[in-house]
Amino acid sequence: MPDDAVLIVFSNPHAVRIITADQDAGVEPPLHFHIMKRPDGHAALAYPKPSVIFGPYHDAAIDKAAAELDVIFAGVAEKATAR
Repeated sequence: MPDDAVLIVFSNPHAVRIITADQDAGVEPPLHFHIMKRPDGHAALAYPKPSVIFGPYHDAAIDKAAAELDVIFAGVAEKATAR
């Protein structure tokens, strides 16, 4: 779709921490932001929260890194959608 884009993002320090805690979690990074044009012409941004993506691993170190990523991603989303 010409009015959509997917940005592939991640933080290498967080990826190292997550993969060190559980190698199986290495299939998750990178994460994605989906930027789209709504029918009314406005842009929108959607993304799954990192804590949701990594929650099934039930590991304290991964949970901590994912919570930090939640804050970072929310900040990016807020800045990207500010008017």
